[in-house]
Amino acid sequence: MQGEPKHELIKVDPEGKTSKTIAEFRDELSQAKRAISFHYYSNRICFTPVSADSFVYGFSDEYKIYFADADGKPTLVMTKTEKPQAISAKEKEETRANGIYAVVGSNNLDEGVFFPDHRPFFSRLMADDLGRIYVIRINSILEKDGPIRVDVFSGEGIYLYRMTWTSRPAAIRAGFFYEVRQDPETSEYLVIRHKIANWAALKSH
Repeated sequence: MQGEPKHELIKVDPEGKTSKTIAEFRDELSQAKRAISFHYYSNRICFTPVSADSFVYGFSDEYKIYFADADGKPTLVMTKTEKPQAISAKEKEETRANGIYAVVGSNNLDEGVFFPDHRPFFSRLMADDLGRIYVIRINSILEKDGPIRVDVFSGEGIYLYRMTWTSRPAAIRAGFFYEVRQDPETSEYLVIRHKIANWAALKSH
């Protein structure tokens, strides 16, 4: 690969070939590193469709969300001022012990573990059928099972409010919160539908 490692968001044609590079973001790793570890605090591109002809994306190293049309052309850039949170020594220790998802280039889990300068600002983006954007924040790995903090924006990029979730939905549609769970006894996957009692009262503009 030429130059520094990078993350790319690409458009693929029906034959599976790259037809367009929509965005590039620099990775925190240098080309000299022979092993790369993907872990709890690794930065990533997050993406979600908003409608049939638009989507949003962002790179978790910065609190900046890009709105784009169906061809990938940016139409709006949304930012939110946030103070970066440092990754503590205890967080790094816990990540090395229980937060490594994959290692490329080595069979040694201790090799290739490099941390960004601060915690990623978010771990996922979602949108509902009213065009609201949900920016799912990342907790410390020491409290990763705690309440999930979510920043909510209108389809015009206006910050509306922060809410907390007790679980991560697969979709939010028509006043319902869809959660996927795996039955520990049968290993079957179940789709749980929760009704959002105050759906009509939630602001969307």
